[in-house]
Amino acid sequence: MRLVNFRRFALALFGILLILSADISAVHSQSSVKVDVNPRIGAVESYYRPEDAVEAGVGWDRIIFEWRYLQPNSARDWKPEQWQPYLDAAKQGNRKVVGLLKNAPKWASGSKVLGAVPSGLDLPLDDPKNHWAQFIRKLTTYYSQQGIHDWIIYNEPDIRPKDLPDNFYEFEGDVNAYYKLVKVAYQVAHEVDPKAQIHLAGMNYWIDRGRRRPYYMRSLIPRFFGDDYCREHDLCFDVLTVHIYGGTSYITDVVSLYRRILREYGFEDKRFWINEMNMRPTIDPGWIYRGKVYKTEPDVTTQDQAAYIIQAISLAFSLDVESVAIYRFYDNHYPYDVEVASNYEAWGVIRPNGTRRPGYYALQLAARLFRDIDGVELTSQRGITVITMTSGDQTIYVIWNDSATSRRVAVPVTGDKSNVVYTSAGKIINVEAQTTVIGDVFEFDLPPCHDACLVKGDPRIIVQKGAPQKVYRSSAGFLAKIG
Repeated sequence: MRLVNFRRFALALFGILLILSADISAVHSQSSVKVDVNPRIGAVESYYRPEDAVEAGVGWDRIIFEWRYLQPNSARDWKPEQWQPYLDAAKQGNRKVVGLLKNAPKWASGSKVLGAVPSGLDLPLDDPKNHWAQFIRKLTTYYSQQGIHDWIIYNEPDIRPKDLPDNFYEFEGDVNAYYKLVKVAYQVAHEVDPKAQIHLAGMNYWIDRGRRRPYYMRSLIPRFFGDDYCREHDLCFDVLTVHIYGGTSYITDVVSLYRRILREYGFEDKRFWINEMNMRPTIDPGWIYRGKVYKTEPDVTTQDQAAYIIQAISLAFSLDVESVAIYRFYDNHYPYDVEVASNYEAWGVIRPNGTRRPGYYALQLAARLFRDIDGVELTSQRGITVITMTSGDQTIYVIWNDSATSRRVAVPVTGDKSNVVYTSAGKIINVEAQTTVIGDVFEFDLPPCHDACLVKGDPRIIVQKGAPQKVYRSSAGFLAKIG
């Protein structure tokens, strides 16, 4: 997926500075222990490193299915061979496949532009000249037999022609054309496959905000709502999808925004996915790639990326987001030429040489700990955020410092007192050596965030048996309840 230039543009335009401090070692042993997958946590294009995906516990993978390659010359073509190895690996790794559909072939649109609108969208669904309908029929018939039922309809349509300096966009049509595209896909897919799930394209968010224009969804949802068929059929899509970058708090801001838009039309209970989120490191010692866009930007370490992954996933779950995915799993397009490498952006939790950044271990830790969650509560007060998750007889506390000054917390000890405390990258903290235990309460310090605190202080994750307890801020010998 070609989004590198937009990422660079967005970061430069809106000043999305990535900041955080951490004292976590980036060196970890390469464990051979296989873990069960977490069906709610995915990683974009993890099929490039299937064994690493299994070990990380990745439960789903987004794979791009380009129409122009499946049917390059005519509607009679069907060339699915290039995807089969990826699908076989996903099946072996127990990963669900979510397909991203885009790029109509020239014969189906009459245009060389990859994001051109397929022709015939207004024709009946069984008309051979409604090329999109016939493609969706063939696609869902074929892949439903392989257990693939989830389809994302194009990507970031809110980036429009001439929005970006290099005129990069992925869908040329207007809002009305995109609504028709989704409606046709919904009708045909559900007719062919009873298990079909149609996902809206992941919305970019920043492009509309930066241009101070109404959000794309504010124009799109009324199109569905105004259509009698769609109003009676769940707005003609099953899952609302967004992409979120830029800092910890944007998880809450963006999810709340789109939920609010849906609520205005009485559809606030729509399923919600975040299928791209991450923070891009600008510092990774000994590795050549693009660093800061401007000299005034703060540096972002690989440990910062790990902290964000834990914060973003736990916040998303507290907001009842059904599934999340990190963009991206592996930097497979690394240019080894030094001059070219200076423009390379390191989004992956796995480096091009196969070594793992701390973010990999954050993803692995979240996949392992945040499973079978039956309750989530968010509290934020006194400069501290606490996300409390329950899973059977265990309670998991994810705690971080929202401020740039030191904070100390106290957590009541429950169960058999065999507490385990982790850093964001999965490093276990020795509770007895690094905390103060006073009776049935133990205390420890939370690392601060820095500068604008776009990413908050490195989290601490506590796992213990027993019912959830209130967490306290500890200061000068006094305890103050959080929440």
